[in-house]
Parts: sequence; C-alpha cells; structure tokens
Amino acid sequence: MISYCRAYPVDQVARFAAAAAVLAELDAADFVYLSADLTLRRDAVGQDGAVLVSADTPGWAAFCREELTFVVPDFAEDAGAAD
Repeated sequence: MISYCRAYPVDQVARFAAAAAVLAELDAADFVYLSADLTLRRDAVGQDGAVLVSADTPGWAAFCREELTFVVPDFAEDAGAAD
C-alpha cells in the first residue's frame, strides 16, 4: 500500500542543509515528495533507490514538523489502520 505523501517545491526543502547537496541537481521549480514515514523522494511513487533523504537523517524530523509544518492528516492514518 502507498502511504500518504505531500509535495514540496525543491527550494523549500533545500533549506535543510543535509538535503541541499542532494537537491542541487534538481530545478528549484521541481517538486519532491515527503511520505508519512518522513522519507523524501523524487517521485510520489518511488522505489527505495529514489530516496533523497531518509527519516533517520539527524534533524530531519524536526525540520519537517517545524519548517515544513508536515502533519499526516487523520484520514490518512485511519486508512492505514484498516490494512
């Protein structure tokens, strides 16, 4: 099952220092996708090889919460519980 994800412009996510180098090869107008598990991918439906930033990157979870205001909506959490 595909989990919830939200699109962000590259330039917004590139404010996170550890992601800036990885995102430098993308156009600032491109979008990247943040999944419920805090994995950042180039494509909304990607394989493990498409991971740009993983959830265990130091400071990433706080950046997602505080700077990107990323929150998984209740409806997405409820749908995942049904599986």
